Amino acid sequence: MHGFNMAFMGGAIKLFQSNKNRHYLMMASRTIQRSNHSLSLLTKLISIITLSVLISACAGSDGNTTSQQQIETKQNCDNTQQSQVALDAGQKGPWPVGRFETVIDRGSLSKKLQTQVWYPATIGSQQNQQPIRYDIRRFLKPADAVNVPDSEDPYLYCDCYDQLPLDTNQGKFPVIVYIHGTGGFSEVAISQMTHWASRGFIVIAANHPQIQLSDILNNGIFSVLFANQALDLKYLIEEVHNPDKLQQFSQVMDSQRIGVIGHSAGAIALENAASSEGVQVIIPQAGNTEIKSGDDLQSIMVMGAYQDSVIDYSGQVASFEQSSAAKKRLVGVANAGHMLFSEICAVKQPEGGIFAVAEIYNVKVPSIIKRFASDGCSLDQIPPNTGIDLVTFVTTAAFEETLKCSTSASQQLNIAQSLFENIATFKQEFTDAKPMLDSF
Repeated sequence: MHGFNMAFMGGAIKLFQSNKNRHYLMMASRTIQRSNHSLSLLTKLISIITLSVLISACAGSDGNTTSQQQIETKQNCDNTQQSQVALDAGQKGPWPVGRFETVIDRGSLSKKLQTQVWYPATIGSQQNQQPIRYDIRRFLKPADAVNVPDSEDPYLYCDCYDQLPLDTNQGKFPVIVYIHGTGGFSEVAISQMTHWASRGFIVIAANHPQIQLSDILNNGIFSVLFANQALDLKYLIEEVHNPDKLQQFSQVMDSQRIGVIGHSAGAIALENAASSEGVQVIIPQAGNTEIKSGDDLQSIMVMGAYQDSVIDYSGQVASFEQSSAAKKRLVGVANAGHMLFSEICAVKQPEGGIFAVAEIYNVKVPSIIKRFASDGCSLDQIPPNTGIDLVTFVTTAAFEETLKCSTSASQQLNIAQSLFENIATFKQEFTDAKPMLDSF
């Protein structure tokens, strides 16, 4: 079954908001909340570590810092410099995020990979441009889609812009490939992916045939039996090494520094990801499979939620124990469930979730999808925005530690449990490599 498990991978983010203006107000409110939360994290950082510089000004709500003391010049691992970014891995970087769409072949398979790329664009190029919005109705059956009125604002809004000019003056950018799972789609973790891109990564994600939301809603849950996300991942990585549809990124993609991340079924698809050249970091979220070693693999970070009723947390513990890498970590989050690692819980939580609202408009949703979509979304569990901040912080730090040779990112991982009270387990094992502690 190609690693299939009955795990819902995200659903349709922000499907039925009331109207566009209200959405932008909510986005503004969330930005302020994120900024305040980041300031709280920075305060905790200062209390734990004696910084070599004085931190005297806050980061702006757009993620751009206003003080030289709060930023560091990021260097590629080949010692070429890039733009300065905040020390706090939870702060957005200086780059506006561009978006590019294409279709990538899957060898002899008929269904192709509808693929999106989010990338660091020329700084300032987003001025006077309109951010992208995704119409989630495109995943529904046509007969269901027409029942959802525009007044419900069935869009996913992205802090990204269509086809901004690529920043070609900063050397090469590491690559991150994201794999969704059952019922997911390419932009299911859009806040995380655009966050990584804003800090100097090229991020690639595709709609995986037979297991994406559209295929399940149109063809039924058993379509997942014909999915092969592990093979899809190989095709995506091959495109990084030998660009065809991604030719415009060929001069800036660092094909020797690749990170892969997947949630649930997407995590299981990462089992043999290290067999591909250049894969240095693997982050399985809410999965339950051993991650096999590879020639280039340096770091594995297994993430799980204590109250996951889809894939029990013991599966992540076993994955951590069975997997092997020079740097290996286990992150266990208390009072959280399966959907911690996507943004589903942030949408229509008081109303019972996005699919409960969808049913008001006679949209037929498989019961198993509804159950998975609500796992971890209870009002008494970790607040959705807090969960998103936590996941974004630790994944960003894990990617930057290895793919950008960042010692400050390594240090932030070392104190992550002090920054986020919901991190109940943070275990590290180092074999061939020593932890990087000389940050700041």
